[in-house]
Amino acid sequence: MTWYKGLLFIVANIRFEMKKVLMLGMFVLLSVVAQSAISDVTTIVEKLSLIMPDLKKEQVSRSLIKGLYQIKLGNQFFYVSEDGHYLLQGEMLDVETRQTPSESALSVVRKKVISKVPEDQLIIFKSKNEKHKLTIFSNIDCSFCRKLHAEISDYLKQGITVRYLLMPGSGVNTPSYHKAVSVWCADNRNEALTNAKLGKSTGNKTCDNPVVEHMKVAELLAISGTPAIITESGRLISGYVPADKILLYLAAE
Repeated sequence: MTWYKGLLFIVANIRFEMKKVLMLGMFVLLSVVAQSAISDVTTIVEKLSLIMPDLKKEQVSRSLIKGLYQIKLGNQFFYVSEDGHYLLQGEMLDVETRQTPSESALSVVRKKVISKVPEDQLIIFKSKNEKHKLTIFSNIDCSFCRKLHAEISDYLKQGITVRYLLMPGSGVNTPSYHKAVSVWCADNRNEALTNAKLGKSTGNKTCDNPVVEHMKVAELLAISGTPAIITESGRLISGYVPADKILLYLAAE
C-alpha cells in the first residue's frame, strides 16, 4: 500500500516537523542564545552517551521549562538538565491545560500520521450533521469495542463521524484477523462490521485489504489496546467512552 509507505516516511521525519513547529516561537531569540542551546545539546548527548549510545542531537530539544531539555526516543520521553547531569523519566503536567509536554508532542505525530491514511482505506460511519471526527482503532472481538459500536447511532446523532481502522489484537492469520478481512471484503462494509460486532458470522471472504496496514499504523503510534480513539487534534482517548460522555472530551479540543 503506497499510502502506508508514505506514513513510514512521515514518522521517520516527524522530529524534523516537530522541530519546525517549536522553532516558530523561537525566531525572536538572540543568536547567542541559539549558540548556547547548541552547546547544551552537544553536552547532553556526550554526557548520556554511556547510557544512551544511540542518542542523536535531533532527538534533544528544549522543553517548556527553563534549564530542562526533552529527549524523545521512539514514543518515550525523558527530561535532562542542560548540563546533562540529571536525567528524569516520567511525565510533567501543565496544570492549566492538564496535558503533559510529551502528550502534546505525540498528538502532533498522531494527527500527522492519521491525516495521511486515505479515507477509502477506512470504514466510515458518517454523521449527517458532522461536527467532529473520531478515528478509532477497533477489534471485532473486543468486548468494549462492541459496547462502543452498539452506541454508534448515538455518536452519529451528536454530530460525530466515526472512522474505523481494523486492529485484530491477536495478530495476523488468527480468527479475529480473518473476521476483519471478511468485513473489509463485504459488499457493505458498514453493515458487515455492525453484524460482526453483534457476533454474527462474517463468512470467509478474501480480497485485497488494508488490515495489515491498519495494524502497522497502530504499531507506529504505539497503540496496543482497543478501542483507541484519536481526536482531530491527535489526542488519544484509551478505552470505551459512552456516547453521552464523549462530547465532554471533545469540548476541550
